[in-house]
Amino acid sequence: MLQSAFEMEKSQIRVLEPDKVKVIRREGGALELRYGEEVHYPIRVKQAFPLTNPENYIVFFTEHGKQIGMVEDLNKLDEESRKNILEELDIVFFVPQIKKIFWIKERFGSSKWKVETDRGIREFSTRSLHESVKEVEDGHIVITDTEGLQYEIKNIDELPPKSKKILLGVI
Repeated sequence: MLQSAFEMEKSQIRVLEPDKVKVIRREGGALELRYGEEVHYPIRVKQAFPLTNPENYIVFFTEHGKQIGMVEDLNKLDEESRKNILEELDIVFFVPQIKKIFWIKERFGSSKWKVETDRGIREFSTRSLHESVKEVEDGHIVITDTEGLQYEIKNIDELPPKSKKILLGVI
C-alpha cells in the first residue's frame, strides 16, 4: 500500500510524548521547549501537513533549523504550553483570509491582485497562477505571492459573486 507524502514525513519525525512537553515563553518573547531532561532554547514551531488541522502535528526546531520533534495534538498539552504554541503559530504563520477580490490583472506570465482580507486591503503579485494558486481541498485555496507570503480563501463559494467570478475567470 502506498503511503501519502504526509505519512512518510510523519514517520521520519520523532513524536514527543505530550505529558513530557512544556513550552515556556521566556523574557524577550522567545520560546523554550522542555522535554523530559532536554531543554531547547530558543525554538521555532511549524505546523506540518495537513494544514486543515491547525492544532495537530506541530514540529519543533532549534534556532539553527535542526528538527527536535513533533507533538501530534496540542489539546493533549498543558494549557500554558498550548497557548504559547498557538500564539507563536499565529505570529509566524499569519495567513490573511481573502474576503473580496477587486481585480486580478495578468501580464507576461505573472499576476497582480487587489483584495480585501481580514486584515485590510492588500495588493500583491504572483508568478504564474498555476504555480501560485493551490487548491488544498475542494474550494479551499492558498495563494503564494512573489515574496513567499500566503493568502487563503477557505471556501470560494463564500466569496461575493463578483469576486468568485473574477477568481474563476483566471484559475
